[in-house]
Amino acid sequence: MIMEKSLLIVLCILVGLLYLKWALILILFPLQVLYANYQNDKSNFLKKIFASPYWVLEHFVFRHGWSRYMLFQVSTIPSNHFRKLIYKALGAHIGPKVVFHFQTEIRSVNRLFVGGGLL
Repeated sequence: MIMEKSLLIVLCILVGLLYLKWALILILFPLQVLYANYQNDKSNFLKKIFASPYWVLEHFVFRHGWSRYMLFQVSTIPSNHFRKLIYKALGAHIGPKVVFHFQTEIRSVNRLFVGGGLL
């Protein structure tokens, strides 16, 4: 009986670790969107204030690796529409008929202009 409970606890911990990356993505995504909006319009002081927490996390805690890791994880989402929605929220300019194939790696989303002759 004790063996079954300890096995169940270990299994729950392992499953929790599997979903930990998605929990971090959901927590940090709003901050990353604010930072992307600041990157597109650096003249707005209010956007700079709201972008500061993500900048601190990205530069000092994650050492410039979080945005790349997050974009790689987004590229593995099966839904093309959901990937486009996330890329648009992060500052990409995407035309209506653009399709991003599964595991298409995009590094600088805020400088991405694709489809429809967008400027």
